[in-house]
Amino acid sequence: MHRPGIARTIGLLIVALLVIATVLYVTLGSVVGRPREADRLRHPAGFSAIGPPGWTQVVSYSGADPKARDSLFFSPPKSEGRPMAISFARRPAVDEAKFLGEGYVAETLAGRRTLHRQITTRDRRDVFLVAIDATWFEVVIVRHLGDRDDARWRQYVATLRVDSAPASLQSTATQPQAAAE
Repeated sequence: MHRPGIARTIGLLIVALLVIATVLYVTLGSVVGRPREADRLRHPAGFSAIGPPGWTQVVSYSGADPKARDSLFFSPPKSEGRPMAISFARRPAVDEAKFLGEGYVAETLAGRRTLHRQITTRDRRDVFLVAIDATWFEVVIVRHLGDRDDARWRQYVATLRVDSAPASLQSTATQPQAAAE
């Protein structure tokens, strides 16, 4: 014999579980944690940024190559086929009108003038051009298409800073390294 009360109870239980799962996904579903000061990587050129905990950290020097840029690069130890990375690079001065004409949007992020453009192809790329005083930086975040946690990634962009004194070339943070777990 079929009991309509049991079917209704099971239906309500399924709906409640879906609501709970959705809330947990929205609040905890990001593939990265919050920025931690302990994960800050300093570049000898005098800027620094924080990458996600446990990600590989690499410092790149422009040296004598005019096309190269001083940069910090973060990538996960295992991408499982999904492209993911964050890079912070010092760049030449930005012609804001030119970039705004190319689809960038002007915004303020952490109190700084920022130009932002999102590019979606096989992955999702957010390009931020950030002005700190008279210096411009390009921050590129590559993530998989399903990652919709814009606020969490913007927290990492906001960690970019110009340090008061350039880091020493002898610092351990100047060589490619794996981040501590």
